[in-house]
Amino acid sequence: FQNQQENPHNKHITPSNRQDTADEARRLQTACNGDFVFTTALYEQIQTEVAEMGNNLNANNGDRGRFYGGILRLAAHDFMDFDRNAAAGEEGGSDGCLIFTEEDNIGLEATWVGEGVSPMPAIQVLYESIYEPMGMSRADYWVAIANAVVKVASPNQVLDLPFRYGRNTSEDCSFAIGRQPKANGCSDVEEVFINRMGVTWRDATALMGGHTLGAGSASGHVGIWDNTRAGSAQFNNDFYDEMLNRSWRPVLDEDGNAHDWTWSTPNNNNFPFLMLHTDICLYFDIPEDGSADCCTDISGNCRGGTQNNQCPTAEDIRPESFQAVEDFRGNNNNNNRNTDG
Repeated sequence: FQNQQENPHNKHITPSNRQDTADEARRLQTACNGDFVFTTALYEQIQTEVAEMGNNLNANNGDRGRFYGGILRLAAHDFMDFDRNAAAGEEGGSDGCLIFTEEDNIGLEATWVGEGVSPMPAIQVLYESIYEPMGMSRADYWVAIANAVVKVASPNQVLDLPFRYGRNTSEDCSFAIGRQPKANGCSDVEEVFINRMGVTWRDATALMGGHTLGAGSASGHVGIWDNTRAGSAQFNNDFYDEMLNRSWRPVLDEDGNAHDWTWSTPNNNNFPFLMLHTDICLYFDIPEDGSADCCTDISGNCRGGTQNNQCPTAEDIRPESFQAVEDFRGNNNNNNRNTDG
């Protein structure tokens, strides 16, 4: 489905047109021997509903970004447990199944909850009250709402991703426990994206750009990847700009271990800007646990012991991800480079 002329922000769902869309889908379902038909009208209706929910949230305090980021993370974690080398029937992927109690899925309950858990988030209520009774699989719905986020959060809503339906929902994916990526460094990126999923380093770098939406708090981290909370609700290339336009250095936790990276004042774990080890390593050569005593740009606002220690680039050891960051950046240098905090 592709329709770049429609702007979901300019449409409104009423009970009447929702019923018309449902009736059309049911007529087609009857004509197709009872099989569910994911019509273009249904897909566009979901886009509009996601846009309406987002518009009802405050962008400036980060609520809209967290809403969009939560949906994208839900769909991403669903497909990131794919293992092309697994036994038949245990490959995982976009099957509408996650172990919500698994440590790496912490925070997803703000977007979706397991069976019997309440309260139920609005995006889940929408599915269970409207789309599940039609026969739409949860697996298809998660991809559709993630595609909707990408469109409504992109500049001028131009990113209209292609969509194919027909995914089956799995109720048991216990075989995929432990497959979610950690945040220790590029060995995690390589294991999950390159070895298991079979994508390239360039693909992996593009997928990591999804961090531009939302915040890290849901997954146990502190801060946002964008340079404003309003910006965390916009799906653009700010993630790559921020990586290269700031002076990032490790943030130490209470035990003295490197937790994340920041460009704010030293030891201020509440300052809302971050990069993960798995982000920084795409362009810079850092240890797996991020414990490098260095700064990504010593010409900027590096502080403490890192101010004279430039992190080396990953151009030689990970040339594909290094070049991808260069290609994906927008050369946006108008964001008060390294002068804040």
